[in-house]
This record gives sequence, C-alpha cells and structure tokens, in this order.
Amino acid sequence: MVEAAIEHLLDAPGKQLRPLLVHLAASLGDPPPGAVRDVAVAAELIHLASLVHDDILDGASHRRGQPALHVLRGPGVATLVGDFLFSRAFDLLARHARLGVVTTMARAITCMCEAELDQRARRGDLGITAAEYLEQCRKKSGALMAASALAGGQVARLPGRWRECLYQYGLCLGSAFQIIDDLLDITGDAASLGKPVRQDLGRGVITLPVIWALADPRFGLQLREVLRSVDGQGDERWEDAYRLVVMSTGWERATGAAMGLLGEARLHLEELPSTPAREALQGLIERLAGTLPARPAISPVYTGESAGQAAGDAVVQV
Repeated sequence: MVEAAIEHLLDAPGKQLRPLLVHLAASLGDPPPGAVRDVAVAAELIHLASLVHDDILDGASHRRGQPALHVLRGPGVATLVGDFLFSRAFDLLARHARLGVVTTMARAITCMCEAELDQRARRGDLGITAAEYLEQCRKKSGALMAASALAGGQVARLPGRWRECLYQYGLCLGSAFQIIDDLLDITGDAASLGKPVRQDLGRGVITLPVIWALADPRFGLQLREVLRSVDGQGDERWEDAYRLVVMSTGWERATGAAMGLLGEARLHLEELPSTPAREALQGLIERLAGTLPARPAISPVYTGESAGQAAGDAVVQV
C-alpha cells in the first residue's frame, strides 16, 4: 500500500526546486556525491510529506493535476504515508548528521508547523498585517527552500559566510514563491496549476494581496463588507471579493513585494563566487519571476443604482 501511494505521488513530480537547490549549492564546492544525493532526496521527501499533510488539513481535492492522496486512500492512510516519508527523509539525513543537515531540516519543519498553526489561528482575521503574513511566508515556504540551500552548502563544507548567503537566498526565493502562489490562486487556471484555484479566501486565509486590498482607500471598505457577509464556499459573492482584490492596489503591491524579495535573493548571490552553479541559482530567480501573473484585463460592473456610485460600488470581471 505504501509503495502504491508513493508511486501516485511521484506520478506528478512537480518542480523539484528543493533538491535542485541542494545540488546547486553543493556544486559551489567539492562534496561527496553520495551525500548530495541523500540530502537532495530527503529535501524532496520532506516537501512531499508536507504536501500530503497540508491536503488533509485543507480538504484539498487535487494536487499536481491528480486526486489528492487522502481522496484516494482516506485521511488515515495519507497521514501515515506522510509520516513514512518524513521518517525516510531523516534516515537519509542521519547518514550525514555530522555535517549539521539533520538540525537544519528539523528546524525548517518546526518553522513550517509554526506557520501552519499561526495561519489556522488567524483564519478569517481581517486585522492581520502584511508584516505578520510575510513572517508566515518565510516560515511556511521560505524555511524549507532556505534549509535546502544551506544543507547543500553544509554537505560541500562551504565557508560559513557562503552558507549564510545561500540560506538567505533560499528564504527570499521561497517567500516570493508563496506570494506568487497567492496571486495565482486569485487569477490562475486550475488545469495549468494542477490544483483548484480561488480557495484561499473560502478557507479564511487572508493573503498578502487581500491584506493590501483591504487597505485600499477606494475598494477596501467594500471588500471588508463582502468578506464579512459571505456565507460558505458556494456564495456567489466570493467572486465579488476576488474581483475587488484584482481592481485594488493590493495586486500591484503584492507583485512588488514578490519582485522585491527576488531582488534581495539576487543580492545574496553576489557574495558567492562567480561559477556555473551561481548562474544556475540566478536562473531560478528569473524562472520564478517569469511565473508572476499579469493583472487580468478588467471591466467594471456597477452594483449601485447609478454611475455616480462607481467609486464605492465597482467590482470587476476577471
């Protein structure tokens, strides 16, 4: 049963960013190949395990274009498979514990759990600040990418300063990745993304574009009223909420935040030696920047009784 479940997960392998970070970081030095392989596989197993558990907690129906594991096998089996993946990951890491990789990955998982618990505690909280949400991003998505880059540096026994640069690079890259994912949840296509879209607000997750849309002097009040009045996932007013976010300044500000983090990641790379590995790490930044969704073409639809109410009542069609 475990083998069949893992085969299902591996049928859609995803972007493989975390093992790639391990390999590229390690390539800045001269590491033993077996250690790089073990740590890279462990990083991906930890990521897969976290996705399995996240899908159970969120009730997600699909992952990477396929039915989520808990949908096929039930939440009990899926939970145990996630646990199994974690145990296999740490079995691989333990072979190289003297290099510090066990502690690095354990700390990343701690951050991921803290972020998930905090996000659940703040569900539906329209008072969450941008700074608080960015901290969630750093822990939820940034921590494992940072740990993967750092672990690659540890395996290669790189100088401490280089390892710190790699860690900060991964932290920025992962945080930007999460913000882009937030934007894609609003305007992305489920078929191309391999998972349902427009799910965050319905689950009470107030993401960065929404936080800044709520602060928009033109659309923030109306958005707040819509979010307070919606009743369940099937409520048609969720569409109004998403449209208001797209029309607000929240979209541009969130896009700017993602680009700013990618810019920080570039700066951290400048302190590393100029090698093909550094160029490849730079390429990951450009690749991620290329996934930033453009603001959709919008046309206003007025919900008020007259065009004079447009400023307060406009929503958009995406």
